[in-house]
Amino acid sequence: MKLNMWMIANRLYGMEMQVHIYGSDPVKLKSARRVYATDCVYVYGSGNDTICQADSGKIVMKDVNVAQGFEIVQDVFDYYEDWHCTVLELAQEGKYQEIIDRCRQIFHNPLVLQDGSGGVLGIACGSDDSDLEDEVDSEWTYMIKFGHASVDSIRYMRKAFPDRNFGLESIQKFQMDSKRMRNKGVSYGIRLSGRLVGRFVLLEKEREINEGDFELIKKMADIVLNSLKNGGTESEKILGSAVYEQLLDGKDVHQELLERQLDCNEWDEQDLYQIVIIRPTMEIMTEQILDLTDITLKIVFSKNIILRKDQEFVMIVNETKNGRFQSDSMKGFFKKGDMIISKSLHLFGIRSISYLYSQAKFAIEINKWKKQFSESRDVIDFYFYARDFIIMSGNMEEIRMACHPDIMMLWDREKNRGDDLFDTFAAYIANNCSIKNTADAIFIHRNTLMYRIQKVLKIIQEDIEDIYTRNYMMLSIDVLKLYDTKSSSES
Repeated sequence: MKLNMWMIANRLYGMEMQVHIYGSDPVKLKSARRVYATDCVYVYGSGNDTICQADSGKIVMKDVNVAQGFEIVQDVFDYYEDWHCTVLELAQEGKYQEIIDRCRQIFHNPLVLQDGSGGVLGIACGSDDSDLEDEVDSEWTYMIKFGHASVDSIRYMRKAFPDRNFGLESIQKFQMDSKRMRNKGVSYGIRLSGRLVGRFVLLEKEREINEGDFELIKKMADIVLNSLKNGGTESEKILGSAVYEQLLDGKDVHQELLERQLDCNEWDEQDLYQIVIIRPTMEIMTEQILDLTDITLKIVFSKNIILRKDQEFVMIVNETKNGRFQSDSMKGFFKKGDMIISKSLHLFGIRSISYLYSQAKFAIEINKWKKQFSESRDVIDFYFYARDFIIMSGNMEEIRMACHPDIMMLWDREKNRGDDLFDTFAAYIANNCSIKNTADAIFIHRNTLMYRIQKVLKIIQEDIEDIYTRNYMMLSIDVLKLYDTKSSSES
């Protein structure tokens, strides 16, 4: 394992030696020598002290003779090599708690490894002989007891650092000063295909965090990431911990995990949701540009959930809590032609967002097929392609979810109240909005019909004078009736 001067200093600190560091050395070092050699530290005596020197930095070990100093430094190289090999083996076996335990004598500070949803994979503290809450804080105690971060702590981090993305693959420094969390430290995200799957958090308690810690955290993150790529039972469990990503992919999520994640956002499961996709027009974008876009989106649209899936961004909009997504809010946000933006319909229930995600993706693709997309910054609306989707999709559940929202609302209302508004409005649409023909068709008095239609017009959102809307509604009525017939025959 290659080291640098800061890593060596970390280990010497851990041995409680009096050391003084001069300079910082980015060069990777592989061993110690008593004479100068490339990629090695040069160990020599200076009076009563021993000097450990590399090209751009040195460590002074006070009152240590050169023979002892050399053995100490070489032991550091050997120690790190053994530690590195052990961590590699443990990661392949998915033994993340043991990895954290092995890090105690490396960092000499509290360290935790979490999954993408704040679940604890491994957690440790600086020493064994003190009260845990006094040593760290009450949040640390909570994580050890319950195995995941508290809702209060996640909310605090979001409010205290609204312009920070702690999921990036870079060292993110922070300082917390709340009743529950009162430490400073660093965070480092672990991402797979643009998706946050884990995070290391190191707190500064026993000694100052330095560049050597940063290098070691990055190296550990790479080891964990490689273990996840290789698969296995533990890998599947960790990769399945990212709640919103799993919901987008149409996978089942444990109810307790879902509720905890929703609580962090102060959302409810049955709120009204919509999906917005932001996709770069360039086929390949650098990680730096994607990270910058990620941060900017999370600042500007902070009330929504922003997820990165490979080369695109997915925004989960909670219309119940934050109002409808305004397409104009995206105009001027990106340079002309840089991004393709699409939005889905809106549906009740967070578990329905996989259907909404499919809709937003379809809108982009069919817009491309029909060559209707110009270089304007207008948002592509699935609403105007919903009829195409219903005709082309072979999945009955997806077709049902793509029905006109107003018709879906009336259909659900009919199931719950039985007020005949759905059937009355269906007949009204089928008879080209003629009061006389509709009254004759369903054998009700004209005044009764007009009362029901006025009631419907007050609760629906779209204008039925629009030809596309009316045709979309008619198709949706046919789909829902067919779906109801099919479901009844199968039960």
